[in-house]
Amino acid sequence: MTPSYEGIFVVIEQLQRNPITQVIPKVAITAIDSHRMQSIALTNGFNDYLVKPITRSDFLMTVSQCIDLREVVHC
Repeated sequence: MTPSYEGIFVVIEQLQRNPITQVIPKVAITAIDSHRMQSIALTNGFNDYLVKPITRSDFLMTVSQCIDLREVVHC
């Protein structure tokens, strides 16, 4: 992993540790279309990984699915 990516994973880790912020959907939006980077992001706390260009509806659908999944898990 390159040093430029380390900071975002530190932030995600901190969000995951806090009970208040751990429920916030974390979606990586990037121009990097790489299965390796997608795997790294999902393994390190992101809920989804979207590759640019994305549409508003794609983003809203992804966040909605994250919220729906969160509600199912907490039931």
